[in-house]
Amino acid sequence: MIITITGPSCSGKSTLQAQLVETYGATPIPTVTTRPPRKGEPIDAMRFVTDDQKARQAPSFREGKDSASPVGD
Repeated sequence: MIITITGPSCSGKSTLQAQLVETYGATPIPTVTTRPPRKGEPIDAMRFVTDDQKARQAPSFREGKDSASPVGD
């Protein structure tokens, strides 16, 4: 099963993901983003891609659904 969590910045996506991991043993999938890494952010916290890489992805990703934080097991 794959659960996709979407929402604006600071809406609790990471908190919900952590609760799913802790409560149900879900395996997190790194978030994919086109923004640059933030200062001090672990490089493995997200998958950073360019706009060109994003354009070559699946249709749902091209439609701008790249702010999701999916988890699943």
